[in-house]
Amino acid sequence: MLYVPSDVRIRLGRWGVGDAVLIERLTTRQRWTANRAVAAVLLTFSGGRTRGQGAETAAEVLATKQEDVQWQINRLAEIGLLHAAVPPTSGPLAEQWREHGWIAAYDHHLATWDFPLVDYTAGGRQIDRTRMEGYRADAPDPGPLAHGYCAELPTAFDLSDAASIELSAPLTAVLHNTEASASLDAGTLRALLAQTFCFTETQPEWKIRRTSPSGGARYPAEGYVITQGVDDMSDGVWHVDAARCRLVRVPGSVSAAWAKANLEGLHLAPFAPQAFVIVTAVFARNMYRYREPRTFRTVFMDVGHLLGTLEMVASGLGVRSFIHHAINESEVEGMLKISPLREGVIAGAAIAGRP
Repeated sequence: MLYVPSDVRIRLGRWGVGDAVLIERLTTRQRWTANRAVAAVLLTFSGGRTRGQGAETAAEVLATKQEDVQWQINRLAEIGLLHAAVPPTSGPLAEQWREHGWIAAYDHHLATWDFPLVDYTAGGRQIDRTRMEGYRADAPDPGPLAHGYCAELPTAFDLSDAASIELSAPLTAVLHNTEASASLDAGTLRALLAQTFCFTETQPEWKIRRTSPSGGARYPAEGYVITQGVDDMSDGVWHVDAARCRLVRVPGSVSAAWAKANLEGLHLAPFAPQAFVIVTAVFARNMYRYREPRTFRTVFMDVGHLLGTLEMVASGLGVRSFIHHAINESEVEGMLKISPLREGVIAGAAIAGRP
């Protein structure tokens, strides 16, 4: 039997253009460029097959002779892309990740481990600036203010006044408060969303600021909210237009049953939620500046900072919050009509006030 090693990844070459296929072995840091016929032969052995079975299947798929396919199989085995035994994801490093329940993230670790970084103490800052100049010359920066999703939607609530509210509460109360002292009405929710998502400074462009930090001032996170029982506010789906500091109504609605089924983690809250905040990430904002695999981890850092701010603001306003990542991302993205390749759901928070 021959098997494809578990650390082999196959993807189309230059963004799917032409016949090129890139084959990678993550643990050995090897890459091969091949055509789709070679990739088809390799994929034939996913799950394991004998040489004869693989050659017969691949020859049928490619409409060629088994002798030609056998040569490809021998070559793939010679360079280590086919193994004669099941090659588990193993080794001391993999075992460390498995022990902590993170084996599913091991691929990303392999793809980014030992990635070459620029040393700012040895002229790296100038390299960074030169790169950014090249990026800007190549294509316009989309920037954190661009989000076409809601540009044409009318304003439902102006959040500018709510964004300027000064909250004052002892730090211990903000960090450890578990009880709600205020009801969740439209004004309180607007203040929570404005203080969490709205930009506090947008001009000039390089001075864009939010209440939460962001790597490279890229601010990939966007906020949506589903209301179900907020006082003085109709039930529905809303988007925080952070650049214009306003709340817009998103067409459509969701039922309580839909929310229960697709926001399962948020229903683990020790209270009955009245609103669900959904945080997404617009990947192009980060990818414009950080054009390497490691950039994917920074969107989670951004969302983590922002949700930490949301927790503190909620506590300062006297309402309760509960953060969880167990969300049916594909269903929520479908409901919001966003493409997961451009903007993906990351996590959310359940919000409620005093009963």
